[in-house]
Amino acid sequence: MQTPYTGTMTTGFKADAEPARAHGITGRELEALCLAAEGLTSKEAGARMRISDKTVRVHLSTGARKLGARTTAAATALALSYGILVLESAPP
Repeated sequence: MQTPYTGTMTTGFKADAEPARAHGITGRELEALCLAAEGLTSKEAGARMRISDKTVRVHLSTGARKLGARTTAAATALALSYGILVLESAPP
């Protein structure tokens, strides 16, 4: 099993590996969710992750399904409510 992403994004989102693991979220799915939470498009996230925008959309879709969400926005909200993503500081 792939280790979930545990880095801090530039807007202050931090990923917590334990709740992510409990929901079966992979590292790449978590990274894609973090970047979506920052407001990046799939194309922008793909450039940052060094993968295609289509692959980013697959990671977002799969992560959303695992959280019980139908959209990226809903997945991001659920990830925040489950403690998978934590807002450390308000964006500038």
